[in-house]
Amino acid sequence: METIFLFSLMMIILAIAVLNTSKVEKLEKRIKQLEEK
Repeated sequence: METIFLFSLMMIILAIAVLNTSKVEKLEKRIKQLEEK
């Protein structure tokens, strides 16, 4: 039971990390666009 819980927890953390990195990339692109203007 514990291994399943740990596995699901890791998957959730990975999903959050992926979402956060995509948000950061979008913010960086917006900042670059603003700097170019």
